[in-house]
Amino acid sequence: MNRRNKQTGIWALIGLGTAAAAYFGYRALPADTKKNIGNKVQGAGQSIADKARELESLVKKNAKKKEQAITS
Repeated sequence: MNRRNKQTGIWALIGLGTAAAAYFGYRALPADTKKNIGNKVQGAGQSIADKARELESLVKKNAKKKEQAITS
């Protein structure tokens, strides 16, 4: 087994351990704290979706301008 494979395995184990600790730590939280975390995550997701829509609109607008400039 080469060194790179060993390092990858170690990082995978560290990642799994961190995920397990986060999962069990989350399970032990009170319901109101879980709700606050859920609201923050939902708000962040909504913000990302809004920014993606804005970016899509901007790209379409610029593409339309370029198309009009080429055809005229």
